[in-house]
Amino acid sequence: MRVLFVEFSQGFGGSAKSLSTLIDGLPLDVEPLLVVPYDLSRYLTLSPRLKLLILDVPDQKLGYTRRSHLAWYSHHFRFWIRRLNQVVAEFHPDLIHSNNGLMTNAPAGFIGRWHRIPVISHQRHALHKGVIERSVARLGLFDRYLAISDWVHQSLLELGVPTLRIQTIHNPVAPPPRELKRPPPDDERPLVIGSFSMLMPWKGLDVLLKAVALTASRTQKPFKLLIVGEEPLGETEYLDRLKALARELGITSIVEFLGRLEDVYSIMIKTDIAVHSSVLPEPFGRVIPEAMMCGAAVIATEGGGTSESMFHEETGLLVPRRDVEAMALALERLVNDSELRTRLGTRGRQLALERFAGQTNIQKVYGVYRELLKQPACARGA
Repeated sequence: MRVLFVEFSQGFGGSAKSLSTLIDGLPLDVEPLLVVPYDLSRYLTLSPRLKLLILDVPDQKLGYTRRSHLAWYSHHFRFWIRRLNQVVAEFHPDLIHSNNGLMTNAPAGFIGRWHRIPVISHQRHALHKGVIERSVARLGLFDRYLAISDWVHQSLLELGVPTLRIQTIHNPVAPPPRELKRPPPDDERPLVIGSFSMLMPWKGLDVLLKAVALTASRTQKPFKLLIVGEEPLGETEYLDRLKALARELGITSIVEFLGRLEDVYSIMIKTDIAVHSSVLPEPFGRVIPEAMMCGAAVIATEGGGTSESMFHEETGLLVPRRDVEAMALALERLVNDSELRTRLGTRGRQLALERFAGQTNIQKVYGVYRELLKQPACARGA
């Protein structure tokens, strides 16, 4: 079974990491080719059987206004249609698995229709519900939509995607290596608060820095904040703004920007409190179950798929998005209450290992492959 995987994201993040975990766990009868716009092997140890094709995508910064985003998308669409057509002609895949959002996956959908190949749209991003998106959803480009959370599933329904074409399958998450052990409790050392994400404005790290400043002013318990991650495309604009904000808040002595790390689990396992501070609904939030598997107590913002991976006051603490005071209060509770940290961390680890580790979700995706390849070509895209 030849499967062409297409990763459309501009930089390394949870989308590519989740796809890599999936590919690693698929049965050996799957022959994978992964097309990416950057060298994924810089960030992950890839499966030896994976063929990697890196496309040199012309630089174009993704805009955050609707007009600039459409200009970027026009460029994106033309480039990927041309290159994917060449790749399909050379690789002859049985199936195309496109890995991102509805609009960014659309070139793969068109190519699949032209070549009469079934196409999966793996929905990993929040969905804008505009006229253009609704029109694309109703074109019937994809044979199946894989939603990474029930929230994404509902968003697809609201765009007009037929119920029978959507299946919710949570991301498979590889647990930390067994040799990594949490350090024993030590009241003498500063607590470690960690943030793990791509550095983009919607990840809300400015909110986190302000909450950390408030917490530092209210507690005598020593702690430090580690921010792990980098901006896409080698940009540093947002990072520079965050560093300037840390200086303005007077917290540079307790904040470290570590950049991208190859072994994130080596830091997560030492983290007492992990914070996911997105200011927009998170489709899944992969770092939440990752931090939970490491036994960290987790604080995350409400909305999106977050509530499907953690439960408030049971396996973590949920706070309203963009609410500095609420996040500071949650931080203060966990900094000052070691029993609460331990209880949330222990229960969170159990839940994350039960729901996201192992082969269950990978086998569900493989089952979709088998189902689609049994369909007659005339039934695809109908």
